[in-house]
Amino acid sequence: MKVTESERAFLHELNAIKKDPLGKRVIHFSVSMTPGEKPSIDKINKAIAFVKKAMDRAVYMESFVASNGDFFICYSHVSISHAMGVCSKIQHFFMGDAVLSTKNPYGEYSFYKIADASRDLDKIFTAFRSIISEAQPDLKNTFKNPILPEHVAYIRDKLKTQNIRACLFNQPVYLISNKTPSIEYLKFFVSLEKLEETYLPNTNLTAHPWNFLTLAEELDRAVLRVVGQEISEFRHKGFSINVALRTVLGKEFTDFMDHVPAKLGGRIIIEINKTDLLQHLTMLKDLDVFRKETGIKMCVSGLDFHDFEVINFTSVQPDFIRVDWRNSLLSLNDEAIERLFMSVRAHAPAAFVLSRCDNPKAFPFARALGIQLVSGRLADKLFRSGMEM
Repeated sequence: MKVTESERAFLHELNAIKKDPLGKRVIHFSVSMTPGEKPSIDKINKAIAFVKKAMDRAVYMESFVASNGDFFICYSHVSISHAMGVCSKIQHFFMGDAVLSTKNPYGEYSFYKIADASRDLDKIFTAFRSIISEAQPDLKNTFKNPILPEHVAYIRDKLKTQNIRACLFNQPVYLISNKTPSIEYLKFFVSLEKLEETYLPNTNLTAHPWNFLTLAEELDRAVLRVVGQEISEFRHKGFSINVALRTVLGKEFTDFMDHVPAKLGGRIIIEINKTDLLQHLTMLKDLDVFRKETGIKMCVSGLDFHDFEVINFTSVQPDFIRVDWRNSLLSLNDEAIERLFMSVRAHAPAAFVLSRCDNPKAFPFARALGIQLVSGRLADKLFRSGMEM
C-alpha cells in the first residue's frame, strides 16, 4: 500500500502547524473503528462537508482523509464547546447509538480526538504514523529532529564557506495607491525550509530557538555576501534585508555598504524585528547616528496590529512598518477598526506595509486604513496577471 496524496499533504500540513501551532487544533475522527461495514468515501465526504459548514467561522481549516477511512480536520478560531458539539454529531452520523468497545490510538474510548497543536501535536503525529507505517516504514525521517549543538557547528561552517544563493529569495512589496500596482521595493529573505533541505534535511532549525539564535549573526553575514554580489543586477526603487540590529551596527554591514554601488546606497532598507528592537533599546542612539550618516532606511517588522495597543514606535522614527495580515481582522467591529486607523495615522510619516496578503479582502482592508503597500503570495499572482488588487 502506497502513501496517498491526501496522506502526504497531511504530513506537510502537520510540519507546517508544528512551526506555527498557536491557536490551532487538529481533530482525528477514528472512522476505521466504527462497527460493521466500512463507511463509503461518499459518507466520509458528506461528514467533512458538514464539519466545514458547521464551523464556517474558522479562520483556518483544512481536511485530510487517510487510507483507512479516518479523517482529520485542522482548524483555528472555533470555540472548543462548538467543536465538541460538531464532533458529537459526526459521531452519531457514523455510529448511531453504538459505543466503542476498544480504545482509540490515544488510549481513550472515544470516536474523536481534539488535539491542541501547541500541546498535543506529537500525539497526532504518532497516531498518523501508525496508520501509514505499513506504507512507509522509515516514516521517522518525515518528522524532523530538533537542532542540536553539533548541527549548529556544522551549519555555521557551511554558512561561512558556501554560497547560500539557492536559499535566498526575494518578494516584491507593491504600491497599490494607483490603479495599476507597481513594485515599491524588493525584500530579500532566507527560506529556512530550503536551508534545511540543502544542509540538514532531517533537522528542524527553529525547534530550539536558543540554538538557532546562535546562528543568526553567521546567517546575516552569508546573506549580506550574496546580496552584495547581486544587488546591482536589480532595477528597483529599494531593497530590504532582514538582519539583526547587532549586525547592522557591526563591521560586516559596514563592509557590505562599502561594496554597494553609491547610487544604490540610499535605496537600502534594513528590516529589524520588533523583538530585536525592544531587546536592544540601548542601541537605538547608535542606530540613529548610523542612519543619518548612511542615508539608509529602516523598517520595523514582525508586527501584529494588536502590538500598537501597547507599543508606540514613533520615537524610533522608522521609514516603514511591516504588519502581518490576519483573517481575524475581518471580524473586527467599527470601534476596533477605528483604533487601527488611528494607529496608522499616529505613526506617520512611516509607510505601513501589510504583508502575507493571501486573502483578496486584505487589499480593500489596507486601503480603508490608508495603507498603500502590500506583499504576499496572492499579491504576487495578481500583479503577474495584471489584475487589480
